[in-house]
Amino acid sequence: MSRWRSRLAQLGALALDLALPPTCASCGAVGLVLCDRCSRRLQRADGLRCPRCWLRSEGLCRACLDAPPPLRQLRSAFLYEGVARELVLTLKYRGVPAAAVPLVEQAGGRQLRGDVDLLAPIPMTAWRRRARGGNHAEHLARALSDRTGIPLDAQALERRGRRSKQQARSANLRERRANMRDAFRAPEPQRIAGRTVLLVDDVATTMATLESAAATLLAAGAAAVDAWTATREELRD
Repeated sequence: MSRWRSRLAQLGALALDLALPPTCASCGAVGLVLCDRCSRRLQRADGLRCPRCWLRSEGLCRACLDAPPPLRQLRSAFLYEGVARELVLTLKYRGVPAAAVPLVEQAGGRQLRGDVDLLAPIPMTAWRRRARGGNHAEHLARALSDRTGIPLDAQALERRGRRSKQQARSANLRERRANMRDAFRAPEPQRIAGRTVLLVDDVATTMATLESAAATLLAAGAAAVDAWTATREELRD
Protein backbone atom coordinates (compact mmCIF):
# COMPACT_ATOMS: atom_id res chain seq x y z
CA MET A 1 0.00 0.00 0.00
CA SER A 2 1.37 3.44 -0.91
CA ARG A 3 1.91 6.04 1.77
CA TRP A 4 -1.07 8.16 0.72
CA ARG A 5 -3.37 5.15 0.80
CA SER A 6 -2.07 4.28 4.26
CA ARG A 7 -2.82 7.82 5.45
CA LEU A 8 -6.31 7.68 3.91
CA ALA A 9 -6.90 4.44 5.79
CA GLN A 10 -5.84 6.13 9.03
CA LEU A 11 -8.19 9.03 8.38
CA GLY A 12 -10.98 6.56 7.68
CA ALA A 13 -10.27 4.79 10.97
CA LEU A 14 -10.36 8.15 12.78
CA ALA A 15 -13.71 8.99 11.24
CA LEU A 16 -15.04 5.61 12.31
CA ASP A 17 -13.79 6.20 15.86
CA LEU A 18 -15.71 9.46 15.96
CA ALA A 19 -18.88 7.75 14.79
CA LEU A 20 -18.39 4.60 16.90
CA PRO A 21 -16.32 5.26 20.05
CA PRO A 22 -13.72 2.57 20.73
CA THR A 23 -14.23 -0.09 23.36
CA CYS A 24 -11.61 -1.79 25.51
CA ALA A 25 -10.28 -4.89 23.75
CA SER A 26 -10.36 -6.82 27.02
CA CYS A 27 -13.37 -5.72 29.11
CA GLY A 28 -15.49 -3.85 26.54
CA ALA A 29 -15.63 -0.54 28.44
CA VAL A 30 -16.42 2.39 26.13
CA GLY A 31 -13.87 5.13 25.54
CA LEU A 32 -10.43 3.57 24.92
CA VAL A 33 -9.14 0.55 23.05
CA LEU A 34 -7.39 -0.36 26.32
CA CYS A 35 -8.80 1.00 29.56
CA ASP A 36 -6.62 1.94 32.54
CA ARG A 37 -7.78 -1.00 34.63
CA CYS A 38 -6.95 -3.56 31.93
CA SER A 39 -3.62 -1.93 31.12
CA ARG A 40 -2.50 -2.79 34.65
CA ARG A 41 -3.15 -6.47 33.89
CA LEU A 42 -0.71 -6.69 30.99
CA GLN A 43 1.86 -9.38 31.75
CA ARG A 44 5.36 -8.31 30.79
CA ALA A 45 7.78 -10.78 29.25
CA ASP A 46 10.37 -10.16 31.94
CA GLY A 47 12.61 -12.31 34.12
CA LEU A 48 15.57 -14.44 33.11
CA ARG A 49 15.46 -14.88 29.34
CA CYS A 50 17.69 -15.96 26.49
CA PRO A 51 19.17 -12.76 25.01
CA ARG A 52 18.77 -14.12 21.46
CA CYS A 53 15.26 -15.65 21.32
CA TRP A 54 13.70 -14.24 24.55
CA LEU A 55 12.47 -17.56 25.89
CA ARG A 56 12.86 -18.29 29.59
CA SER A 57 16.48 -19.24 30.19
CA GLU A 58 19.45 -18.41 32.39
CA GLY A 59 21.68 -17.04 29.65
CA LEU A 60 21.70 -18.38 26.11
CA CYS A 61 19.25 -21.24 25.69
CA ARG A 62 20.35 -24.62 24.33
CA ALA A 63 18.70 -24.03 20.94
CA CYS A 64 20.51 -20.72 20.39
CA LEU A 65 23.82 -22.24 21.51
CA ASP A 66 23.44 -25.17 19.12
CA ALA A 67 22.15 -23.16 16.15
CA PRO A 68 22.44 -19.38 16.61
CA PRO A 69 19.57 -17.60 14.78
CA PRO A 70 20.35 -14.90 12.19
CA LEU A 71 18.79 -12.35 14.52
CA ARG A 72 21.17 -10.46 16.76
CA GLN A 73 18.42 -10.33 19.37
CA LEU A 74 14.66 -10.59 19.85
CA ARG A 75 12.85 -8.52 22.45
CA SER A 76 9.16 -8.91 23.27
CA ALA A 77 7.17 -6.62 25.52
CA PHE A 78 4.41 -8.88 26.87
CA LEU A 79 3.39 -12.50 27.20
CA TYR A 80 0.91 -13.64 24.57
CA GLU A 81 -1.95 -14.22 27.01
CA GLY A 82 -4.70 -12.33 28.77
CA VAL A 83 -5.03 -8.65 27.95
CA ALA A 84 -2.07 -8.57 25.53
CA ARG A 85 -3.52 -11.46 23.54
CA GLU A 86 -6.89 -9.70 23.32
CA LEU A 87 -5.18 -6.55 22.01
CA VAL A 88 -3.27 -8.53 19.38
CA LEU A 89 -6.45 -10.30 18.22
CA THR A 90 -8.28 -6.97 18.08
CA LEU A 91 -5.48 -5.49 15.97
CA LYS A 92 -5.03 -8.51 13.74
CA TYR A 93 -8.51 -9.85 13.08
CA ARG A 94 -11.04 -7.24 14.18
CA GLY A 95 -9.79 -4.37 12.03
CA VAL A 96 -8.82 -1.95 14.84
CA PRO A 97 -5.43 -0.38 13.97
CA ALA A 98 -5.62 1.75 17.13
CA ALA A 99 -4.95 -1.40 19.16
CA ALA A 100 -1.30 -1.12 18.11
CA VAL A 101 -0.82 2.10 20.07
CA PRO A 102 -1.31 0.80 23.65
CA LEU A 103 0.85 -2.24 22.90
CA VAL A 104 3.69 0.10 21.97
CA GLU A 105 2.97 2.80 24.54
CA GLN A 106 2.72 0.36 27.43
CA ALA A 107 5.96 -1.29 26.31
CA GLY A 108 7.62 2.10 26.60
CA GLY A 109 10.17 1.55 23.82
CA ARG A 110 12.27 -0.45 26.26
CA GLN A 111 14.90 -3.01 25.31
CA LEU A 112 15.75 -1.54 21.89
CA ARG A 113 19.42 -1.13 21.01
CA GLY A 114 20.56 2.36 20.14
CA ASP A 115 22.10 1.56 16.74
CA VAL A 116 18.88 0.65 14.88
CA ASP A 117 18.61 2.55 11.57
CA LEU A 118 15.13 1.58 10.40
CA LEU A 119 12.03 -0.43 11.25
CA ALA A 120 10.79 -3.14 8.87
CA PRO A 121 7.37 -4.67 9.57
CA ILE A 122 6.88 -8.31 8.63
CA PRO A 123 4.97 -8.04 5.33
CA MET A 124 1.80 -9.80 4.23
CA THR A 125 0.78 -11.03 0.81
CA ALA A 126 -1.45 -8.62 -1.08
CA TRP A 127 -4.51 -10.88 -0.83
CA ARG A 128 -4.19 -11.25 2.94
CA ARG A 129 -3.66 -7.52 3.40
CA ARG A 130 -6.88 -6.87 1.48
CA ALA A 131 -8.76 -9.54 3.45
CA ARG A 132 -7.72 -8.03 6.79
CA GLY A 133 -7.88 -4.39 5.74
CA GLY A 134 -4.21 -3.73 6.40
CA ASN A 135 -1.06 -5.16 7.92
CA HIS A 136 -1.06 -5.42 11.72
CA ALA A 137 2.76 -5.51 11.83
CA GLU A 138 2.88 -2.24 9.91
CA HIS A 139 0.47 -0.62 12.38
CA LEU A 140 2.77 -1.69 15.22
CA ALA A 141 5.87 -0.46 13.37
CA ARG A 142 4.23 2.90 12.69
CA ALA A 143 3.33 3.32 16.36
CA LEU A 144 6.88 2.30 17.35
CA SER A 145 8.34 4.74 14.83
CA ASP A 146 6.17 7.54 16.19
CA ARG A 147 7.37 6.80 19.71
CA THR A 148 11.10 6.27 19.04
CA GLY A 149 11.73 8.43 15.97
CA ILE A 150 13.29 5.48 14.12
CA PRO A 151 12.28 5.65 10.43
CA LEU A 152 9.81 3.08 9.10
CA ASP A 153 10.37 1.36 5.75
CA ALA A 154 7.36 -0.77 4.90
CA GLN A 155 8.89 -1.68 1.51
CA ALA A 156 12.14 -3.13 2.83
CA LEU A 157 10.67 -6.64 2.59
CA GLU A 158 8.05 -8.31 0.42
CA ARG A 159 6.21 -11.56 1.01
CA ARG A 160 6.42 -14.22 -1.68
CA GLY A 161 3.45 -16.26 -2.83
CA ARG A 162 0.62 -17.70 -0.81
CA ARG A 163 0.91 -20.47 1.76
CA SER A 164 -1.89 -22.69 2.99
CA LYS A 165 -3.39 -22.00 6.41
CA GLN A 166 -2.49 -25.51 7.52
CA GLN A 167 1.16 -24.95 6.69
CA ALA A 168 1.27 -21.45 8.09
CA ARG A 169 -0.19 -22.51 11.45
CA SER A 170 1.99 -25.56 11.95
CA ALA A 171 3.37 -25.63 15.49
CA ASN A 172 6.15 -28.07 14.52
CA LEU A 173 9.37 -26.09 14.38
CA ARG A 174 10.93 -28.10 11.55
CA GLU A 175 7.78 -27.84 9.41
CA ARG A 176 7.41 -24.16 10.20
CA ARG A 177 10.97 -23.38 9.17
CA ALA A 178 10.60 -25.39 5.97
CA ASN A 179 7.37 -23.56 5.17
CA MET A 180 8.98 -20.16 5.74
CA ARG A 181 12.10 -20.87 3.67
CA ASP A 182 12.42 -18.21 0.95
CA ALA A 183 9.13 -16.65 2.12
CA PHE A 184 10.51 -13.12 1.70
CA ARG A 185 12.55 -11.02 -0.67
CA ALA A 186 14.23 -7.62 -0.45
CA PRO A 187 13.10 -5.95 -3.69
CA GLU A 188 15.49 -2.98 -3.38
CA PRO A 189 18.63 -4.05 -1.49
CA GLN A 190 19.96 -0.50 -1.47
CA ARG A 191 17.22 0.41 1.01
CA ILE A 192 18.82 -1.73 3.71
CA ALA A 193 22.45 -2.21 2.64
CA GLY A 194 24.86 -1.48 5.49
CA ARG A 195 22.03 -0.63 7.89
CA THR A 196 20.83 -2.18 11.13
CA VAL A 197 17.21 -3.23 10.74
CA LEU A 198 14.62 -3.89 13.44
CA LEU A 199 11.92 -6.34 12.35
CA VAL A 200 8.49 -5.71 13.90
CA ASP A 201 5.65 -8.18 14.38
CA ASP A 202 2.78 -8.95 16.74
CA VAL A 203 3.82 -12.25 18.31
CA ALA A 204 6.87 -14.53 18.36
CA THR A 205 6.26 -18.26 18.72
CA THR A 206 8.70 -20.54 16.90
CA MET A 207 10.57 -17.53 15.43
CA ALA A 208 10.55 -19.18 12.00
CA THR A 209 9.02 -16.09 10.36
CA LEU A 210 11.46 -13.68 12.02
CA GLU A 211 14.45 -15.88 11.21
CA SER A 212 13.48 -16.17 7.55
CA ALA A 213 12.98 -12.41 7.27
CA ALA A 214 16.29 -11.73 9.03
CA ALA A 215 18.17 -14.12 6.75
CA THR A 216 16.70 -12.35 3.71
CA LEU A 217 17.76 -8.92 4.98
CA LEU A 218 21.27 -10.09 5.81
CA ALA A 219 21.66 -11.70 2.38
CA ALA A 220 20.59 -8.37 0.85
CA GLY A 221 23.35 -6.53 2.71
CA ALA A 222 21.92 -5.45 6.07
CA ALA A 223 24.64 -4.90 8.67
CA ALA A 224 22.61 -6.57 11.44
CA VAL A 225 19.01 -7.51 12.19
CA ASP A 226 17.14 -7.33 15.50
CA ALA A 227 13.47 -8.04 16.13
CA TRP A 228 10.78 -6.58 18.36
CA THR A 229 7.39 -8.17 18.89
CA ALA A 230 4.54 -6.93 21.00
CA THR A 231 4.14 -10.37 22.57
CA ARG A 232 6.02 -13.62 23.16
CA GLU A 233 4.29 -16.98 23.24
CA GLU A 234 5.98 -19.34 25.66
CA LEU A 235 6.77 -22.69 24.07
CA ARG A 236 5.83 -25.69 26.17
CA ASP A 237 7.24 -29.19 25.97
